[in-house]
Amino acid sequence: MSTKHDKPDSPPEDKALFQAAVKGVRPLSQDRVVHPPSAPAARRRKTEQDDSSATRLPFSDPLALDDTRSEEEQCFKRSGLQHKLLRKLRQGRFPIDAELDLHGLRVEEARLALATLLQQAQATGARVLRIIHGKGQGSADGRAILKGHTHHWLRQHPDVLAFCPAQPGDGGSGAVYVLLRQNKARKP
Repeated sequence: MSTKHDKPDSPPEDKALFQAAVKGVRPLSQDRVVHPPSAPAARRRKTEQDDSSATRLPFSDPLALDDTRSEEEQCFKRSGLQHKLLRKLRQGRFPIDAELDLHGLRVEEARLALATLLQQAQATGARVLRIIHGKGQGSADGRAILKGHTHHWLRQHPDVLAFCPAQPGDGGSGAVYVLLRQNKARKP
């Protein structure tokens, strides 16, 4: 009996050992093994610890930073949000519940600080934030690096309903007002 496992240069005693080991083994009646479908993976329930982990918000970086957009283009509004709410936000008529100053932070530090602020805002019921990203006057090339990143990150966060440049007294084009989705589990 010749098998696939026989090598042409195998010593005769190896062949004899192998044949003795498989003596009495019969081939399967079918040439395929059918495995039963596996049960779906168990999904973990969301916990308080998940909510408090700021690093659970992976913001990607923009492909290109463009800080030359007009003020209208620097505004963001999710579909379904009333225009009058965006107008009120743009005019600075909402009380600011929390703020974050990103001056002097590196991009990764700013990403983590923003993620932390958004987590805390949702946990405490804050609805309107002011994020000061700066105008880029202190950067080597005079570009507002954190401004572009901040706008990009805010667009990715599902709880951000809208944002727009702040009023001149609140930082102007070096800051944004952010309107967050109301946390139904926590009343402000």
